[in-house]
Amino acid sequence: MPKPYNDQKEVPEWASDAVLQATAMGILKGDSDNNFHPNDDITRQDMFVITYNLMEKLGIVKQSEGGMVLREFKDSNQVAEYAYMPILTLVQNGMVKGDGYALSSARSATKAEAA
Repeated sequence: MPKPYNDQKEVPEWASDAVLQATAMGILKGDSDNNFHPNDDITRQDMFVITYNLMEKLGIVKQSEGGMVLREFKDSNQVAEYAYMPILTLVQNGMVKGDGYALSSARSATKAEAA
């Protein structure tokens, strides 16, 4: 098991092992200060990164070679640097489509969007 996050005590007990296991597998990552922020809402881009990390570990997708496809979205400049390649890969594989105009990557995700 990886070293617990600095804020691991804030992770509900029922989720603690799963968070640590997913971290050990490289699916979840904390911030640069080793905090997980378990009580924060999840942004769409963080949800995309987690989805990409899981799919990459399972061999379902491989990191994209690059491309201009994200520039088709009017808010592509709002995608965080850490999320750019995972989102690009999911878009190129048809798994993320945005709303046709925007990715809304910094917005919190709804349950429908998570599905």
